[in-house]
This record gives sequence, structure tokens and C-alpha cells, in this order.
Amino acid sequence: MNKEKFLSEVSRSIRSTEARKLVEVELNNHLKQSIEALKKQGLNDEEAEQKAVLRMGSPILLGQKMDRLHRPKVDWKMIGLFLFIVVLGMVPIFVFESEHTAMAFLQKFIVTFIGIAFAAVLMFFDYQKLQKLGIGWFIIGWGIISFALISGNMVHGSVTLVLGPFSTDISITLPLFLLGWARIFRNEKMKMYMVVILYLVTSYLIILTPNLFVFGMFTIITGVMLWGSHFEKRKVIWSYIISLVIGASIPLYVWFTSGIKEYQLTRLLAYLHSEKYADSSGYHYVKIKELRDGTGWFWQSLPESGLMLPESTTDFVFISLSYTLGWTFAVVLGGTLLLLICRMLIVVKTVRDGYGKLLVIGALSLFAFQVVFNLGMSLGLFPIMSVSLPFISYGNMQVLLNAGLIGLVLSVYRKKDLIRSKTL
Repeated sequence: MNKEKFLSEVSRSIRSTEARKLVEVELNNHLKQSIEALKKQGLNDEEAEQKAVLRMGSPILLGQKMDRLHRPKVDWKMIGLFLFIVVLGMVPIFVFESEHTAMAFLQKFIVTFIGIAFAAVLMFFDYQKLQKLGIGWFIIGWGIISFALISGNMVHGSVTLVLGPFSTDISITLPLFLLGWARIFRNEKMKMYMVVILYLVTSYLIILTPNLFVFGMFTIITGVMLWGSHFEKRKVIWSYIISLVIGASIPLYVWFTSGIKEYQLTRLLAYLHSEKYADSSGYHYVKIKELRDGTGWFWQSLPESGLMLPESTTDFVFISLSYTLGWTFAVVLGGTLLLLICRMLIVVKTVRDGYGKLLVIGALSLFAFQVVFNLGMSLGLFPIMSVSLPFISYGNMQVLLNAGLIGLVLSVYRKKDLIRSKTL
């Protein structure tokens, strides 16, 4: 049997087209090396080829083995956790809605269905194609922020974009910067000073909105992905510190030159001394503390006056559900979200492709930051900011954004045994 017929027989047993191409390349290279070694031993071309093929064994058995090793993978554990959280995301409708439960459920169902479909499409999408745009992802992100600065509306002190039935802040640009960083940090020709410039330019635009939470998320994403890149760790630490100092000095400079606004100072003091500002910015802190203290382990009826907590279905949905359904439900909800984060960590360790690994690291940091900050905010550990709890809080764009992150991780996991690349 010659080499071409052998490879054809092996390929017939491999169901995945992607895996078939990978195996053909690997076996072809292996056979070439074996043939060259046999020719050096004195065999002619035909004899060397036949003997090399014979050493490979049965093509059918080899094809079946390669099919098991290289078939696309589906992370059913992550999918299960994702779908379970999506189901839990329906709970606030039945707890807090009364007059418009059916309409709210329908709207949530449609958005959730779109989010699941979006994650499924991304899972089967070849994520390697995303790196072709490179720094173009930054340019698109900068364009969105610039458009928001020109035509957006100011809501709670930061710019908000209204896109048809959807309204969102500039956090929608974070996945774009994530994709850009993943490609940039895989480019060994990229110098550290260029990374610093990209970080500072983007940070400046974000601060102009001004949205300090998005600035914080962008900074953390950059730092975590940079740490997972090929750059020397000492350079990473010093460059990150310098960039952070310079980036943080921008809002400080604005405050000192134009003067810190009264509501900004009040918010800061309310976090430090909430009781003194219970009638203004400290109201949320006081009310959240009352809800925490009044929460039992199981369900309890809502008071006739309601929770009296604004954003009880968005930013403060965790503590609102905890008060109503008890700490038992809170442990299940928080535990499921943390399990999903742990699952992403496991995926990071199993992915060999450097670009894919960086994508998962970025998605993990963005998703985990939202979860940890929202839970910490509800438990009184962090200052109150506009941070939604993924898939649980009301909000169309946050569902789509986080579903996209899950789909991206599933896409990388699916091809983790189909792509040969140097590990970071």
C-alpha cells in the first residue's frame, strides 16, 4: 500500500473535517521522515514508502484512534452550568413582577433565546479567524466610544448609547478590546511601549465618558492577559504599574483642574460613612445592610411596601433575591456562577493554542470581574457601582455580552485538540 492510499484509508474513519485535515498533515509529515530514514539505510523510494506505511499498522484502526483523539470537543459541564444560570435568570420575573409578569417573561425569554443562540453560533465558529482583524478591534472600539461621546445620553453621570430597543453603556466595547489584546499579545514583534500606548489611548477615551467601572474592567483585562502573554514577567509588572499610574492620573488631573463634583464627593463619603448620608447617596448602603440583616435561610414574603430598593432587578438583584428566597437560594446562585468561573479556569489549563488561551483568559477575567464585584457590592464589601450580575440582572445587552463570552470559551474548547500551537 502506498502513502496516498494509506492516508485515504485513515481519513475515511475520521468524521470531523477539521480533524481529518490535521491528521493528514501529521501523518504525512511522519511518513516523510520515516521514508527518508529508511532511504538512508539503502532502500529505494518504493521500498522505503511501503515499509514506512507497513510500520504504521492498520489504517482503519489508526483512523478510529485518531477520530477519538482529535474530534471536536463539547464542554457539556460548562453548557450545563450556563443553561442552569439562564434558567435562574427567569426567577426575578416571578418574584418581583406582579401586573406585567407575562410580558416581562416573554421579553426575557426572547432575549435569553437570542443569547443562547448567539453562544451556540460562536461555539461552532472558528475563533482563529478573529485574529485577522488584529488592532482593528481597537479601532472599532474607539469608534464606538467616540460615537457615544458625540451622540450618547448622560445617565447617572456616564454616557449611555441607545441602539433601537437596546440601551447600553460603553462596556459593550470590552469584548472588542479583549479580541484586540489576544492578537496583539500573540505578536512577538509587538514592543511593550506600543502596548502601553494602546492602553493609555483607550483608557483616556473611556475616562472621557466617564465610566470608572469600565476603566477598571479594561485595566484588569489588560493586566491579566498581559501576564498570560509571552512578555517577560518583570517587564509586565513594571509596565503595568507605570501604565496604571499614568492612567489613574488622568481622572485625578481632571478633578483637580475642574474641581470634583459635589455628587462624586458625596458618593465617596457615603461609602465610608453611609449612616450620615442615609437620606442621600448613603441610602442604598443602609437599605442593603437592612436587607442582609433581615435575610433568612428560606423564602419569606415581601413587605407590603416592597423592598424600597431601586435597581432591585438590575444592580442589586442578588441581595433582593437573597432577602426574598433566602440564603439557600443565594448560595445556589452564587455557587453556580463561581463554578462556571472555575470551569473556565480548567479550560485555560487544557488549551494548548496560545491565541485561544489568551481569549479564554480575557473572557474569564471579564466574566469573573462582573460576578465578584456584584456579589461583593451586595455583601457590602465594595462600593456601589452600576455592575450587573451576569444572566440574572435585567438588561438585554448584558445577556448578549456574557453569552458571547461563554460561546467564545466553548469555541476555543471545541478546537483545543485540533490546533497545534506553542503553549504560552
